[in-house]
Amino acid sequence: MSQVNESTLPVVGLLYPGDMGSSLGVLLKANGFRVITTLQGRSQRTCDLCHKAQVEVLPTLGQLAAQAQWIISVVIPAAADEVAQDYLRLANQAPAGAIYIDCNALSPAHKRQIAQRFSATAIDFVDGAIHGAAAQLAKLGAVAFSGPRAGLVASKLQNVLCVHELGNDIGQAAAFKMLQGGMSKGLVALFVEMACAAKEMGLLKELVKSYEHFYPGVMQALVRMLPTYPRHGRRRADEMLELAATLQSAAIPPQMALASHQILSQIAAAHLAARFPDKQWTVMNVIEALDLAGGPGGQAAPQENTKLE
Repeated sequence: MSQVNESTLPVVGLLYPGDMGSSLGVLLKANGFRVITTLQGRSQRTCDLCHKAQVEVLPTLGQLAAQAQWIISVVIPAAADEVAQDYLRLANQAPAGAIYIDCNALSPAHKRQIAQRFSATAIDFVDGAIHGAAAQLAKLGAVAFSGPRAGLVASKLQNVLCVHELGNDIGQAAAFKMLQGGMSKGLVALFVEMACAAKEMGLLKELVKSYEHFYPGVMQALVRMLPTYPRHGRRRADEMLELAATLQSAAIPPQMALASHQILSQIAAAHLAARFPDKQWTVMNVIEALDLAGGPGGQAAPQENTKLE
Protein backbone atom coordinates (compact mmCIF):
# COMPACT_ATOMS: atom_id res chain seq x y z
CA MET A 1 0.00 0.00 0.00
CA SER A 2 1.38 3.38 -1.01
CA GLN A 3 1.68 6.39 1.25
CA VAL A 4 0.99 10.01 0.45
CA ASN A 5 4.17 12.05 -0.01
CA GLU A 6 3.30 15.70 0.59
CA SER A 7 6.21 16.88 -1.55
CA THR A 8 4.88 15.23 -4.72
CA LEU A 9 1.59 15.35 -6.60
CA PRO A 10 -0.97 12.82 -5.34
CA VAL A 11 -2.81 10.28 -7.47
CA VAL A 12 -6.34 11.66 -7.82
CA GLY A 13 -9.38 9.37 -7.93
CA LEU A 14 -12.24 11.18 -9.65
CA LEU A 15 -15.80 10.20 -8.74
CA TYR A 16 -17.21 10.76 -11.32
CA PRO A 17 -16.26 12.25 -14.73
CA GLY A 18 -19.54 13.90 -15.71
CA ASP A 19 -19.43 17.40 -17.18
CA MET A 20 -17.69 19.05 -14.23
CA GLY A 21 -15.64 16.01 -13.26
CA SER A 22 -14.27 15.48 -16.76
CA SER A 23 -13.37 19.18 -17.10
CA LEU A 24 -11.58 19.01 -13.75
CA GLY A 25 -9.82 15.85 -14.86
CA VAL A 26 -8.49 17.56 -17.98
CA LEU A 27 -7.07 20.43 -15.90
CA LEU A 28 -5.48 18.12 -13.35
CA LYS A 29 -3.85 16.00 -16.05
CA ALA A 30 -2.54 19.11 -17.81
CA ASN A 31 -0.85 20.10 -14.55
CA GLY A 32 0.93 16.82 -13.97
CA PHE A 33 -1.53 14.87 -11.81
CA ARG A 34 -2.28 11.22 -12.49
CA VAL A 35 -6.09 11.05 -12.61
CA ILE A 36 -7.96 7.76 -12.32
CA THR A 37 -11.61 6.77 -12.20
CA THR A 38 -13.88 3.77 -12.60
CA LEU A 39 -16.94 3.53 -14.80
CA GLN A 40 -18.76 0.71 -13.03
CA GLY A 41 -22.48 1.43 -13.30
CA ARG A 42 -22.01 4.75 -15.10
CA SER A 43 -24.05 5.92 -18.07
CA GLN A 44 -22.79 5.86 -21.64
CA ARG A 45 -22.60 9.66 -21.57
CA THR A 46 -20.28 9.61 -18.55
CA CYS A 47 -18.15 6.95 -20.25
CA ASP A 48 -17.93 9.12 -23.36
CA LEU A 49 -16.95 12.21 -21.33
CA CYS A 50 -14.32 10.22 -19.47
CA HIS A 51 -12.73 8.89 -22.64
CA LYS A 52 -12.80 12.34 -24.23
CA ALA A 53 -10.98 13.71 -21.18
CA GLN A 54 -8.53 10.79 -21.40
CA VAL A 55 -8.91 9.97 -17.71
CA GLU A 56 -7.37 6.62 -16.79
CA VAL A 57 -10.09 4.02 -16.13
CA LEU A 58 -9.66 1.23 -13.57
CA PRO A 59 -11.98 -1.80 -13.60
CA THR A 60 -13.38 -1.43 -10.06
CA LEU A 61 -13.89 1.07 -7.26
CA GLY A 62 -11.78 -1.18 -5.04
CA GLN A 63 -8.77 -0.81 -7.33
CA LEU A 64 -9.30 2.95 -7.42
CA ALA A 65 -9.55 3.12 -3.62
CA ALA A 66 -6.26 1.24 -3.27
CA GLN A 67 -4.37 3.64 -5.56
CA ALA A 68 -5.97 7.07 -5.11
CA GLN A 69 -4.28 9.29 -2.53
CA TRP A 70 -6.95 11.91 -3.05
CA ILE A 71 -10.57 11.13 -3.85
CA ILE A 72 -12.53 14.01 -5.39
CA SER A 73 -16.31 13.52 -5.36
CA VAL A 74 -18.16 15.59 -7.99
CA VAL A 75 -21.73 14.35 -8.47
CA ILE A 76 -25.29 15.62 -8.22
CA PRO A 77 -26.29 16.60 -4.65
CA ALA A 78 -28.68 13.66 -4.33
CA ALA A 79 -25.86 11.19 -5.02
CA ALA A 80 -23.19 12.63 -2.69
CA ASP A 81 -24.08 10.37 0.26
CA GLU A 82 -24.13 7.25 -1.90
CA VAL A 83 -20.70 7.98 -3.39
CA ALA A 84 -19.19 8.63 0.04
CA GLN A 85 -20.71 5.47 1.47
CA ASP A 86 -19.50 3.33 -1.44
CA TYR A 87 -15.97 4.62 -0.91
CA LEU A 88 -16.12 4.20 2.88
CA ARG A 89 -16.83 0.48 2.45
CA LEU A 90 -13.34 0.28 0.92
CA ALA A 91 -11.62 2.65 3.35
CA ASN A 92 -9.34 -0.07 4.69
CA GLN A 93 -7.75 -0.34 1.22
CA ALA A 94 -6.85 3.36 0.94
CA PRO A 95 -3.20 4.57 1.01
CA ALA A 96 -1.96 5.98 4.30
CA GLY A 97 -2.76 9.68 4.55
CA ALA A 98 -5.55 9.54 1.96
CA ILE A 99 -7.88 12.54 1.67
CA TYR A 100 -11.54 12.52 0.59
CA ILE A 101 -12.47 15.87 -0.96
CA ASP A 102 -16.22 16.35 -1.23
CA CYS A 103 -16.79 19.00 -3.93
CA ASN A 104 -20.55 18.56 -4.14
CA ALA A 105 -23.04 21.42 -3.83
CA LEU A 106 -24.33 20.64 -0.33
CA SER A 107 -25.27 22.68 2.71
CA PRO A 108 -22.67 23.03 5.49
CA ALA A 109 -24.72 20.76 7.76
CA HIS A 110 -24.87 18.11 5.04
CA LYS A 111 -21.09 18.30 4.54
CA ARG A 112 -20.54 17.90 8.28
CA GLN A 113 -22.79 14.83 8.30
CA ILE A 114 -20.71 13.20 5.59
CA ALA A 115 -17.46 14.25 7.29
CA GLN A 116 -18.61 12.60 10.50
CA ARG A 117 -18.70 9.22 8.75
CA PHE A 118 -14.99 9.57 7.99
CA SER A 119 -14.06 10.34 11.59
CA ALA A 120 -13.82 6.65 12.47
CA THR A 121 -11.38 6.00 9.61
CA ALA A 122 -7.80 7.02 8.85
CA ILE A 123 -9.01 9.05 5.87
CA ASP A 124 -9.09 12.83 6.22
CA PHE A 125 -12.11 14.77 4.95
CA VAL A 126 -11.83 18.11 3.14
CA ASP A 127 -14.86 20.25 2.38
CA GLY A 128 -14.52 21.40 -1.23
CA ALA A 129 -16.51 23.55 -3.62
CA ILE A 130 -16.21 24.27 -7.33
CA HIS A 131 -17.63 27.45 -8.79
CA GLY A 132 -18.05 28.07 -12.52
CA ALA A 133 -19.41 26.36 -15.61
CA ALA A 134 -17.72 23.11 -16.59
CA ALA A 135 -17.11 24.31 -20.15
CA GLN A 136 -15.18 27.36 -18.91
CA LEU A 137 -13.58 25.90 -15.82
CA ALA A 138 -10.01 26.67 -16.89
CA LYS A 139 -10.80 30.30 -17.69
CA LEU A 140 -13.38 31.30 -15.09
CA GLY A 141 -13.49 28.49 -12.54
CA ALA A 142 -12.53 28.66 -8.87
CA VAL A 143 -12.31 26.18 -6.01
CA ALA A 144 -12.66 26.62 -2.26
CA PHE A 145 -11.55 24.30 0.54
CA SER A 146 -11.97 24.11 4.30
CA GLY A 147 -11.03 21.57 6.93
CA PRO A 148 -7.88 20.55 8.81
CA ARG A 149 -6.02 19.54 5.61
CA ALA A 150 -7.52 22.20 3.35
CA GLY A 151 -4.23 24.09 3.26
CA LEU A 152 -2.40 21.11 1.77
CA VAL A 153 -5.05 20.60 -0.90
CA ALA A 154 -5.14 24.30 -1.72
CA SER A 155 -1.34 24.45 -2.05
CA LYS A 156 -1.28 21.57 -4.54
CA LEU A 157 -4.00 23.14 -6.70
CA GLN A 158 -2.97 26.79 -6.63
CA ASN A 159 -1.48 26.53 -10.14
CA VAL A 160 -4.50 24.64 -11.51
CA LEU A 161 -7.38 26.97 -10.59
CA CYS A 162 -8.14 30.08 -8.58
CA VAL A 163 -8.15 28.74 -5.00
CA HIS A 164 -9.82 30.00 -1.81
CA GLU A 165 -8.50 28.43 1.40
CA LEU A 166 -11.18 29.08 4.03
CA GLY A 167 -9.76 27.65 7.25
CA ASN A 168 -10.06 24.54 9.35
CA ASP A 169 -13.83 24.31 9.79
CA ILE A 170 -15.78 21.79 7.72
CA GLY A 171 -18.75 23.62 6.23
CA GLN A 172 -17.09 26.92 5.35
CA ALA A 173 -16.39 25.91 1.74
CA ALA A 174 -19.91 24.53 1.48
CA ALA A 175 -21.38 27.81 2.71
CA PHE A 176 -19.20 29.77 0.28
CA LYS A 177 -20.45 27.60 -2.60
CA MET A 178 -24.07 27.96 -1.54
CA LEU A 179 -23.89 31.74 -1.34
CA GLN A 180 -22.05 32.05 -4.65
CA GLY A 181 -24.35 29.65 -6.44
CA GLY A 182 -27.45 31.20 -4.96
CA MET A 183 -26.70 34.46 -6.72
CA SER A 184 -26.24 32.87 -10.15
CA LYS A 185 -29.19 30.51 -9.92
CA GLY A 186 -31.46 33.19 -8.46
CA LEU A 187 -30.51 35.46 -11.36
CA VAL A 188 -31.39 32.75 -13.87
CA ALA A 189 -34.73 32.10 -12.16
CA LEU A 190 -35.68 35.78 -12.14
CA PHE A 191 -34.70 36.22 -15.79
CA VAL A 192 -36.66 33.15 -16.88
CA GLU A 193 -39.77 34.39 -15.11
CA MET A 194 -39.51 37.85 -16.69
CA ALA A 195 -38.59 36.51 -20.15
CA CYS A 196 -41.40 33.96 -20.28
CA ALA A 197 -43.87 36.70 -19.31
CA ALA A 198 -42.41 38.90 -22.07
CA LYS A 199 -42.80 36.04 -24.55
CA GLU A 200 -46.49 35.77 -23.70
CA MET A 201 -46.91 39.53 -24.16
CA GLY A 202 -44.99 39.71 -27.45
CA LEU A 203 -42.16 41.71 -25.88
CA LEU A 204 -39.33 39.20 -25.59
CA LYS A 205 -36.91 40.60 -28.20
CA GLU A 206 -37.43 44.15 -27.03
CA LEU A 207 -37.01 43.20 -23.37
CA VAL A 208 -33.78 41.31 -24.01
CA LYS A 209 -32.39 44.25 -25.99
CA SER A 210 -33.28 46.55 -23.10
CA TYR A 211 -31.61 44.26 -20.58
CA GLU A 212 -28.50 44.16 -22.79
CA HIS A 213 -28.44 47.98 -22.80
CA PHE A 214 -29.04 48.59 -19.10
CA TYR A 215 -27.49 45.42 -17.60
CA PRO A 216 -24.74 44.26 -20.01
CA GLY A 217 -22.80 42.37 -17.32
CA VAL A 218 -25.92 40.54 -16.20
CA MET A 219 -26.74 39.49 -19.73
CA GLN A 220 -23.19 38.29 -20.33
CA ALA A 221 -23.56 36.06 -17.28
CA LEU A 222 -26.94 34.77 -18.47
CA VAL A 223 -25.55 33.99 -21.93
CA ARG A 224 -22.97 31.83 -20.17
CA MET A 225 -25.29 30.19 -17.63
CA LEU A 226 -28.80 29.74 -19.00
CA PRO A 227 -27.87 27.44 -21.94
CA THR A 228 -26.66 24.84 -19.39
CA TYR A 229 -30.10 24.54 -17.78
CA PRO A 230 -31.83 22.26 -20.31
CA ARG A 231 -29.43 19.49 -19.25
CA HIS A 232 -28.69 20.50 -15.67
CA GLY A 233 -31.95 22.05 -14.45
CA ARG A 234 -32.63 19.32 -11.88
CA ARG A 235 -29.16 19.60 -10.38
CA ARG A 236 -29.48 23.38 -10.17
CA ALA A 237 -32.91 23.13 -8.53
CA ASP A 238 -31.62 20.63 -5.94
CA GLU A 239 -28.79 23.00 -5.09
CA MET A 240 -31.33 25.69 -4.18
CA LEU A 241 -32.79 23.37 -1.54
CA GLU A 242 -29.31 22.97 -0.08
CA LEU A 243 -29.03 26.78 -0.11
CA ALA A 244 -32.36 27.07 1.71
CA ALA A 245 -31.03 24.77 4.44
CA THR A 246 -27.86 26.87 4.63
CA LEU A 247 -29.83 30.09 5.08
CA GLN A 248 -32.12 28.55 7.68
CA SER A 249 -29.08 27.48 9.71
CA ALA A 250 -28.09 31.17 9.79
CA ALA A 251 -31.63 32.20 10.84
CA ILE A 252 -32.24 33.81 7.41
CA PRO A 253 -35.68 32.97 5.92
CA PRO A 254 -34.91 31.38 2.51
CA GLN A 255 -37.62 33.19 0.56
CA MET A 256 -35.70 33.83 -2.66
CA ALA A 257 -33.99 30.44 -2.52
CA LEU A 258 -37.28 28.54 -2.32
CA ALA A 259 -38.94 30.66 -5.01
CA SER A 260 -35.94 30.08 -7.29
CA HIS A 261 -36.08 26.37 -6.53
CA GLN A 262 -39.68 26.28 -7.73
CA ILE A 263 -38.87 27.99 -11.04
CA LEU A 264 -35.76 25.88 -11.67
CA SER A 265 -37.75 22.73 -10.87
CA GLN A 266 -40.27 23.74 -13.50
CA ILE A 267 -37.46 24.18 -16.02
CA ALA A 268 -36.28 20.67 -15.15
CA ALA A 269 -39.83 19.35 -15.58
CA ALA A 270 -39.88 20.55 -19.19
CA HIS A 271 -37.16 17.95 -20.05
CA LEU A 272 -35.79 20.26 -22.74
CA ALA A 273 -32.59 18.32 -23.40
CA ALA A 274 -34.57 15.11 -23.98
CA ARG A 275 -37.19 16.82 -26.14
CA PHE A 276 -34.65 18.72 -28.24
CA PRO A 277 -31.51 16.54 -28.13
CA ASP A 278 -29.71 18.20 -31.05
CA LYS A 279 -30.39 21.83 -30.19
CA GLN A 280 -27.51 24.21 -29.59
CA TRP A 281 -28.92 26.20 -26.69
CA THR A 282 -28.95 29.99 -26.47
CA VAL A 283 -30.74 32.34 -24.10
CA MET A 284 -33.47 33.01 -26.65
CA ASN A 285 -34.16 29.45 -27.69
CA VAL A 286 -34.26 28.25 -24.07
CA ILE A 287 -37.11 30.71 -23.50
CA GLU A 288 -38.78 29.71 -26.77
CA ALA A 289 -38.51 26.02 -25.88
CA LEU A 290 -39.95 26.67 -22.43
CA ASP A 291 -42.83 28.50 -24.09
CA LEU A 292 -43.51 25.45 -26.27
CA ALA A 293 -43.41 23.31 -23.11
CA GLY A 294 -45.97 25.53 -21.38
CA GLY A 295 -43.64 28.03 -19.70
CA PRO A 296 -42.32 27.95 -16.13
CA GLY A 297 -45.79 28.22 -14.60
CA GLY A 298 -47.89 25.49 -13.07
CA GLN A 299 -46.87 22.79 -10.64
CA ALA A 300 -43.31 22.30 -9.48
CA ALA A 301 -41.45 19.49 -11.18
CA PRO A 302 -41.68 15.98 -9.74
CA GLN A 303 -38.42 14.54 -8.49
CA GLU A 304 -36.52 12.82 -11.26
CA ASN A 305 -34.46 9.67 -11.01
CA THR A 306 -31.33 10.60 -9.07
CA LYS A 307 -29.21 7.62 -10.10
CA LEU A 308 -25.65 8.57 -10.88
CA GLU A 309 -24.68 9.25 -14.45
